[in-house]
Amino acid sequence: PRLPNASFSHLAPGFFSRFVELHLVMFEINNAMKPKEGEVTSKPWEWPLNYKGQWFCNKHQRVYMLGNPFIFWTNLACLAF
Repeated sequence: PRLPNASFSHLAPGFFSRFVELHLVMFEINNAMKPKEGEVTSKPWEWPLNYKGQWFCNKHQRVYMLGNPFIFWTNLACLAF
């Protein structure tokens, strides 16, 4: 005997539940990335000047974060208004 055609689309998560899930996963991954102990890191006063970047590491990845001065200063100016 053949089984009737069944649609499982009603079980698929909606846009907002997927959106929240993806953001929770991104938060968890980014929260796990920490600067290595003893490694030279940038200080907050160096960020607007882009004096140097920041290394973030976890068990599997190593990411070098370096900002964009144009975007930083443009956003700062927009916050003033």
